[in-house]
Amino acid sequence: MDERRVQLVGQSTFVVSLPKDWADAVGIKRGSRVQMTPTVDGSLMVQPVRPKPAPREIEVDGRELTGPGHLTRRLVSLYLLGATLVRVTLPEGLSPALRRAVRDFPHMVIGPHILEEDARSFVLQDLADASQVPMDKGLRRMHLIVRSMLQDALTAVRTQDRELARDVVLRDADVDRLQWLLRKEHLTVLEDVTIAQRLGTTPVLSFHLAEAARTLERIGDHAENIAKAAVDLGSTPLPPPVLDALTPLESIALSALETATDALFKEDERRANAAIERAEELHRAHQRYALRIRRLRGRPALAGMAIGESLRRTGLYAADLGETAMDLCAAKGAMAGGRAAPESPRNRS
Repeated sequence: MDERRVQLVGQSTFVVSLPKDWADAVGIKRGSRVQMTPTVDGSLMVQPVRPKPAPREIEVDGRELTGPGHLTRRLVSLYLLGATLVRVTLPEGLSPALRRAVRDFPHMVIGPHILEEDARSFVLQDLADASQVPMDKGLRRMHLIVRSMLQDALTAVRTQDRELARDVVLRDADVDRLQWLLRKEHLTVLEDVTIAQRLGTTPVLSFHLAEAARTLERIGDHAENIAKAAVDLGSTPLPPPVLDALTPLESIALSALETATDALFKEDERRANAAIERAEELHRAHQRYALRIRRLRGRPALAGMAIGESLRRTGLYAADLGETAMDLCAAKGAMAGGRAAPESPRNRS
């Protein structure tokens, strides 16, 4: 540790010298400009001002991949890491499925597009600046989509509206895109504290918002499952006794989701705790619903079980959101008081 004394120049300017070894290592000379960023713990980060680096091109060799799914997962990983240019080289005798995987990828995420294409390769360029998308706004958008998906999926179950159910399935892609964008932004914040400063956040706070986005994405998956069950039911409605038992289960799950997200956005610990405590009530409602489902046979039985399980999981994920909201409140309080932030909440698989 290099300790230096602060000196006063003139009437109001404090000055401290920079260590010469460090300055030489980072290329600081007389007349160089530095950027100073206050951090949440009271320290001051000093960085040399450098021109924006040129986009870095990353190579993906298709010969190393096992198939289109492997290629898609590799592209998602590079997207989350902030790669701006990705060149995909495809093997000779390539499968059309690999080419489709590259073409489909820009529709799965926000930002990338195909910049170049020839017989053996693609170049993908990411035009989205994750630092320009406030995480709280992205999370609010996710919540609105997921809530409407759940409500419409359950409406489709009750009205046998298969077109509405199919529309819910399509909306899940929007939730996935937003979740990946928020994860990418969190990783950007971890890499560059100046971006966190510009966004008015911190690595700890962005972590909790990224966790909330991941949980909302899982709830979106269960809304999609309910919609698929509605499609499977077709014109065969669930019997009235089953629908009667579904009503309280649906009400508790949706109420827990709204309470938890409201607690998250308002940083309200009491509401977060209320969302968590609804888990036992949810369990009892699901048990009553399960008793009605046991009397069914065939397709209605399978669809009914899928609907009930997805609503149960939705309520449990809402409790996870409540835990994230409580951790977020504690983290902000800890930072304000100079204490360490708590660990992250549990996740249900």
